[in-house]
Amino acid sequence: MAENIGRRTILSSAAAAMAASYLDVGTAGAASRRPRPLAAQGPALDTLVFGDDASETAHDLAATNSESLAGGLGQSARRFLPTEPAGTWGGNASFAMNVDPALTNYVTLKLWGEEAGSALGRLQLFCDGKQVGHHHLGAVDPLDVAWQEKRLPGRFFFHTLPLPPWSTQGRTTVRLEIRAMGQVNPYGATATDFYKNLTGPSRGVYQIYTHTEPALTLASGDVTGSAPADRVRPENASAILDEIDRAVATEHTDWLDNTSLNLWGVLSLAAGYDLPFSPCYRSEAALERICFFIDVLYNKWLTDPAQMTGSDQQWEGFGRIGLVMTALDGHLDGALAKNVTGATTPITRRAAYANMLVASRDYWRQHLPTYTNQYIGAAIGIYSCNRGLTVIAPDRALSESKARHYVHQAVGLIPFEGSENASGTPSWPLGKSYYLVTAKGLTRELGYVGLYGEVIDGLIRLYDAVHGWNGVTDEALRARVITIVKARSVFRYQAVDTDGYRAMRMETVVGWRDSTYPGEVVYAQRNAADGHALQAAAVLQDEALTGYAQQMMRDNQLFPNLDMFATQRAPRYGLTAARVRRDYDTFRSLPASPTVLPGSWSAPDFLWADEDDGVLALKNGEEFLYASLYWRARYGVNNLARVHRVTRTTEHSATVAMQPQYEGTGEVYIEPDLIAQPHWAGAPVPAGPTLHQAWAGHRQPLARPPAGIAGGAVGKETPWAGRASFYRCAYGRYLIGMNAFADTAYTLDTRRWGRSRNLATGQVVTPGDGLRVAPLTTVVLYLV
Repeated sequence: MAENIGRRTILSSAAAAMAASYLDVGTAGAASRRPRPLAAQGPALDTLVFGDDASETAHDLAATNSESLAGGLGQSARRFLPTEPAGTWGGNASFAMNVDPALTNYVTLKLWGEEAGSALGRLQLFCDGKQVGHHHLGAVDPLDVAWQEKRLPGRFFFHTLPLPPWSTQGRTTVRLEIRAMGQVNPYGATATDFYKNLTGPSRGVYQIYTHTEPALTLASGDVTGSAPADRVRPENASAILDEIDRAVATEHTDWLDNTSLNLWGVLSLAAGYDLPFSPCYRSEAALERICFFIDVLYNKWLTDPAQMTGSDQQWEGFGRIGLVMTALDGHLDGALAKNVTGATTPITRRAAYANMLVASRDYWRQHLPTYTNQYIGAAIGIYSCNRGLTVIAPDRALSESKARHYVHQAVGLIPFEGSENASGTPSWPLGKSYYLVTAKGLTRELGYVGLYGEVIDGLIRLYDAVHGWNGVTDEALRARVITIVKARSVFRYQAVDTDGYRAMRMETVVGWRDSTYPGEVVYAQRNAADGHALQAAAVLQDEALTGYAQQMMRDNQLFPNLDMFATQRAPRYGLTAARVRRDYDTFRSLPASPTVLPGSWSAPDFLWADEDDGVLALKNGEEFLYASLYWRARYGVNNLARVHRVTRTTEHSATVAMQPQYEGTGEVYIEPDLIAQPHWAGAPVPAGPTLHQAWAGHRQPLARPPAGIAGGAVGKETPWAGRASFYRCAYGRYLIGMNAFADTAYTLDTRRWGRSRNLATGQVVTPGDGLRVAPLTTVVLYLV
């Protein structure tokens, strides 16, 4: 690969561009390339059936701490056992597999979707003794990451990874190995914290295949399972709502007797002033107690600034104090006139709280994060502090337009300006055309994220901070939040819950920061500490969002997931619990909506793409396809994409080679010899012999940043170092051309691609030299 790349030139030769299965990495010389087939799918070069004596013998399988078994649907399998004593690594199996000497080779593992539980650990691939990919959040991930929920009840699923081309070049066989390991804690700073022991048997492995096309064509008779019956969860009684109300009342009673309370609890007590079932209802004593808790925090803050900058409130600082002042406007005058309890220097509460709000507002204006979910928290805090000041110290408040300026940045109505200096001048660290939310409505973190992109709870709190308590009407803000919620709705697909009942699940397989599969059961909004499933529908009262939530009600998926607000004894959950009843009553009053989530089997086909995040979602008859073409490319263009194909009977997920075009800087990031997380050079390593990364040396050229923006040093994560202008990706019967460039059309090379249907237009496309793809648009061709 040349290190200096010209604009709109394909990274490798024209022949390589046609070889969708070849990953051009610029090392080990240029492999000979073969013309690609009409579809980027093909049969296995080799198949090993685990637990089958003849197949294991033919592949020279050698295993330790392992046992064969009769597994799902009567298929033979092998699983790996923990060591004695238990350690990070469990059993393993190595074996010989055929590969192609000239093309990029893929490895696909077949797994049974009924098994669940994090105790199953992870399965890691090795090639000739080197680890293939990273333990956490690498572009090439483990063969399997088990989690609490069943991945695919009653069916088999398949996961595909590429082998580094230099590991197979000129060879017809390689030695592969699967090793079982425990789960990892991504936030662990030491080996003990990061790596967890494998304490039980691993998930069973059934078959492993090698192949040269990104999508594997299964052989006739390869068992996958049957589509689950379409069963609706039995109707649930709404008695859980009464349990939640009782839990809130009990919590408020307990909290009023505390000597200190965090700001979630304090704001919950303030909400209780308007809740007839709360002991705080119209209680002057409760108002005094609320102020007492803020007094305690004020006294701590005077000697410990981290109470604002590094507390459990994260980027919101003292924002919830501002909301307490707002929610209780007109009721606190007497309490605010008193001095702060226990203050070394006498000061009225009004003056003290104003000092806290000003300090928090101005600190976070000067320390704004760049990740969207974090910035939303900061914007809530800044605006809430300022709104509280308009109540208790209006002369110290910013203008409404200035305060809402941060809110509009948070939702992508205006560009991200970055942290300000003491004079209020923004830094513009990402240029003057970078938005924290894409035009289509997805967060920028760097590409598509599943769980971390579910910022709806934060957006509703942001909207409430502006609009609630007789606040400001901002129709542009409301419309933008609705757009964001609708963008998230595309990333729900019809599946089943862990008990086999119909449910919609969040797409996480193609998420940059996700490693829990399958995603949670989610419709309009997820249940979480800071928000509940009906909140967006009740607050925004948009027909489509209402329809999504009503679909959840028809599927009887609301009440089973609300129990957390009755059982979680934590103020953060209690604050959300205090509003569940109100939002439920509002939601029930809304008119019926005909809208269902796009990812429902009954919904019409669709194609949706967000070129800024490099991601697409589509429904095509009896299957869904999700693809992240800008895939975990933190430091340079890595030529890798992630796909997730869902049918009624099975699922395939894969990291595959694709062909990008872009203008390069002439600099190249070279993949280091790391095994844990590709973006954490100081990550701990497990005990035992030193492990080496099979992908070390992978050359990833840096794409040029927008005009006027410094690109940053090689190896520094930026929003554009790994972002291409155009992506060509072939997977199965799909050929994708995505133009992520704002002012230039590209050509999708369609030579040797067969007669296809353009999924965006329905038109039939015949093979030719290419198809024009306009700026910021996506074309998907499907072989017919």
